[in-house]
Amino acid sequence: MIKIQIDTEGIQEATNQLIVELDRYKTCLKAISLITNKEEIISIEELNEVILKGTNFKIVDKVAELKGFYSAYVYYKDNLGKWDLSNYDDNLEIKKEVLENIENLHSTFFDKETEAVYRKLDKVVDVLNSINRAYANCLVSDYNGHWSINKLALHNISNELSK
Repeated sequence: MIKIQIDTEGIQEATNQLIVELDRYKTCLKAISLITNKEEIISIEELNEVILKGTNFKIVDKVAELKGFYSAYVYYKDNLGKWDLSNYDDNLEIKKEVLENIENLHSTFFDKETEAVYRKLDKVVDVLNSINRAYANCLVSDYNGHWSINKLALHNISNELSK
């Protein structure tokens, strides 16, 4: 498939969304680490149990506030699961195939018929580029778009070039 146009703004926007998603994941890891001393994603239920452990209170928000990590708790609760780790490798870098997929989604390609015409025209261009530029003036097109060679013009140009 021949790529004819790339939407660089669309690619940048999609890539930025993945970066924001990854930052959200990393910030959730920091938040959970602050609360549990472990960098491990856990469910809200498990987190609530950790926060309430050792207290007689039932209101998790208040206990989190009293323990000094209310904002981390709220961030974690609001953003848990808002990422897709399958887009990233083990080093938390965006996978190459994900970037290629984004580029393909934001690119325009020739259809098969147009691509076949393009390949033929590309061969014509190669032939035209291989001859003296003056000879290209010998090509004429009729009203129906059919090409032919103006023999008299070719003869005259050949005579001029041989002098």
